[in-house]
Amino acid sequence: MHSDQPWNAGYVCGHLKAGIVMRPWEKSRETLPAKEIQEVIKRAIDSDEGIAAQSAAKALAEDVRAAVANGGSSWADMEEFVGRITK
Repeated sequence: MHSDQPWNAGYVCGHLKAGIVMRPWEKSRETLPAKEIQEVIKRAIDSDEGIAAQSAAKALAEDVRAAVANGGSSWADMEEFVGRITK
């Protein structure tokens, strides 16, 4: 991971609780063994942590869809922005 990816991963996993960390940033340059990847995938599917992350991700997806839909907050912001730059 590079650039904004570690920050995004930290935000999604830590703050939004909508994901599961594969490995700490300090180990980002190391190759992740297949066994560890398998364990994280199992946690994401079968554990209470994984089920909670799935639920949080679904709720986040609904919020994003509402924001970008016609009349949503992001839609309104874009309309305002386009209106200002096209005057």
